Amino acid sequence: MKRTVMVETAASPDVLARVTMLLARGNLSVADLHAEREGDRFQMAMTLAADCERQLNRFVRQAEKLVDVYSVASSGENGYAAEHA
Repeated sequence: MKRTVMVETAASPDVLARVTMLLARGNLSVADLHAEREGDRFQMAMTLAADCERQLNRFVRQAEKLVDVYSVASSGENGYAAEHA
């Protein structure tokens, strides 16, 4: 199961490390990654692969709670998109 997740954060190595730690803890694989820095913000578009939907949902919920994460949006294979802020 795959899902594309867009994460907008402060352009800080600390924030990127926390996002990466969530991926590792959730046992999620990154199938595709596109990242771009715009001024003091960093935007990541990641296609994540997981064994079940629950793992992906947990990552989105936890990422929303991180300090200096401005927004999290996700869309599944079926085209459904959910915006989180």
